[in-house]
Amino acid sequence: EDVLDQLLDEGLMREWVQTIKNSDGYLWRSWWLPDFDSSSIFAFPWSIRHGALLRKLDVRKISAQYHDTWTSRMRMRYGLEFAKPREQWARAVAGQAWCEKTTLLPHLKELTDPPRWQQVYEQMRARDSIEEDLGMIKADKLGVVFAFAGVKSDLAVAKTGGLRRPNARQLYANELLRIGKEAKAHIEKYQDQSGRVYTLDYYEVNRGKQVSGSDEIYARRMAKLIREEGVDAIYLFTNGYTGSGEYGELKMNEALISKAIRQAGVRLYIRMPFEFGVVPMKLHQLAVASGGGVFFGKSSDPDFDMTRPKAKWPGE
Repeated sequence: EDVLDQLLDEGLMREWVQTIKNSDGYLWRSWWLPDFDSSSIFAFPWSIRHGALLRKLDVRKISAQYHDTWTSRMRMRYGLEFAKPREQWARAVAGQAWCEKTTLLPHLKELTDPPRWQQVYEQMRARDSIEEDLGMIKADKLGVVFAFAGVKSDLAVAKTGGLRRPNARQLYANELLRIGKEAKAHIEKYQDQSGRVYTLDYYEVNRGKQVSGSDEIYARRMAKLIREEGVDAIYLFTNGYTGSGEYGELKMNEALISKAIRQAGVRLYIRMPFEFGVVPMKLHQLAVASGGGVFFGKSSDPDFDMTRPKAKWPGE
């Protein structure tokens, strides 16, 4: 994934460092890891644990830690805390945990943080209903695929009322159960509607163990709908989890999905609620290449029709 800072060139960065030092300013959120001489001008985050990014930075470790010079100076001089002291670049994005644990904007008082991130979270998770999404898809026969997976122990806690102070995993499981019920309620109401075929897959996995063939389950479900039902478009509503990695890390086999839909000329539309994360760029490009796309937010949002990524089939 090309997530590197465009200013990564070492020569250019050295010029920036000296310029910023001379202005008594700070370098905010750069991908570049500072050496000791440059550390005094660096702000956040505290550390990086993103393996792919670290490899591109040629850091042969599982994590790399920033200096805390900037935060210490702000605290000692002015009594200000501009970010959580252990903030990290996220390996995966799962809505609630991401909003809670990541500083979206600088803030002065820690007590203002919970209502602040809750407000951001509520706005980010707002979306059209499933039926409103489906109403925007023109198809002679539409395959509607609901596919969810979660860790068995997390779901068990969520079903019994959970912990008094739920952690990020329990919060995710709570959202998974709630949205899963929404999908089931939709099927019960609309399953007899002509021109649609519904499927629902729900997996409970042991933590750290991937569902057997899980990177293929989405593609195989789509291929079956195309082969047996003759659908000409597919709407995938999912959390994308397969059992490995953290919640919010999607491990789908885009090449196999492409193989399932491309030759049949089937359009792919995807809705991943913000609670579950964001659709990876490769999967988004695949959906666009098929003639479909990815649903974000509400259709009434001013940026609903934002510029789409360039269409690209896997391997091209």
